[in-house]
Parts: sequence; structure tokens; C-alpha cells
Amino acid sequence: MLLQGIMNRLKEFISTYRKELYAILLVILVTAVTVGALSYFSRPANTASNNGSAVYTPPEFMKARSRAGDAAEEIVSLIKTSRKDLGLISEADRVGDYSTGLKLVVKEIKRNSNIRNAATALSEELGNMLKNINDVRPEQATRVGLQAITTGSELVQRLVNYNNYTYDLLELIKSRLSGDRSQAKSDKIKKTIENMNTEADTINSLSDEYRGLISKFDNLVGQNN
Repeated sequence: MLLQGIMNRLKEFISTYRKELYAILLVILVTAVTVGALSYFSRPANTASNNGSAVYTPPEFMKARSRAGDAAEEIVSLIKTSRKDLGLISEADRVGDYSTGLKLVVKEIKRNSNIRNAATALSEELGNMLKNINDVRPEQATRVGLQAITTGSELVQRLVNYNNYTYDLLELIKSRLSGDRSQAKSDKIKKTIENMNTEADTINSLSDEYRGLISKFDNLVGQNN
């Protein structure tokens, strides 16, 4: 089958290019969200919701929603800790303490492993939510649920960016230890840290937006937990 051939090629690509793994997962997730949204909004009007204003949320959706919330909370906590170390890395580079800077970046890389795990968990649960979104009633709750899933996928995209910048920073600090003390290199380090802080701000903003949409969804379906 054509789809199977595409998936096989994706697997081969992933095994070769580690850094792009989560970007690929993101594309798959966003595509799934788009297909799910089109599927929902293309349904005949009389099937958009069952029994008019009746309320129903598939148990599978609520379980995934809960796990996705846990993953999002973990991501915010990890990013908060990470940002503190970014300030220390910037200061270490400013004063020329490149050995300390490298140790901090290596620590950051290890933390990113937890961030990647949380991002993977979030992606999986957003996918599980999407699988069951069409059975949610009322229709307004379905729309809000789709908005939450889309926002969650944007959050994953920003995590991919943040992760990639971390590896860029590692290479830059390593070049410092190799003797490159140029202003141009210093500027690149400063810019990379600025980019990471920008991504962190966006991640926090998207997380707040996601929580707000989930809270709105819960109100629409009568869930208060």
C-alpha cells in the first residue's frame, strides 16, 4: 500500500536523522489534527451531535485528556528549571568560564531527555484525544476540544525548536573550549540563548492557552476535575 510505503520511508529517515525525529512526529500529529478537523466539520449537520444538546465524553478521551495534562505540566516545570540554567550558561560564557558552561549545557542535554519524553507522551495523548473527538457532545465541546488539540500540537512544535537549540548551544560551547574565543561566536551563543528564551516564553503561553481550553471543555461537558 502507498501509505505503508510512506511509513517505511519515514522509519528509515528517523533511524538516520535523530535530530529531526520529533519534527517528523510533529508533522504526523498536525496532519492527523487537520484530517480530524476536516472529518468533523464535513459531517452532515444531523450527525454533528447526537440528541441535540446531550452531553457525552468518551472515557478514552477523558483518560487521554488527563494524561496530556500531566505531560504538559511536567513540560512547564522542566522548562522553568532549564531557563534558570540558561542564565548561568550565559554568565559563564561572558566571564570566559567555558568549562563550567559546557558542564551546564551537558546537564541541559540530560534534562532535555525528560523534556523529549514528556513531549512524546503529550503527542501520543493528543492523538488519542483526536481519535475520540468526533464522539464528544455537545458540538461546542467538540470544537473546543479540537482547539485544545491544535494548541497542544503547537506546543510540541516549540519543544522541538527548544530541543534543537540546546544541541546548537552544546556545539557552540564546545567550540569555545577548542579555542574559538571570537566575538562572532559569542554573539551566536547569545543569540541561541535568546532564541531558547523566546521559545520558552511561547511554550509557557501555549501551555496556559491549552489549560484554558481544557478548562472550558470540562465546563461544557460537566467535568470539574
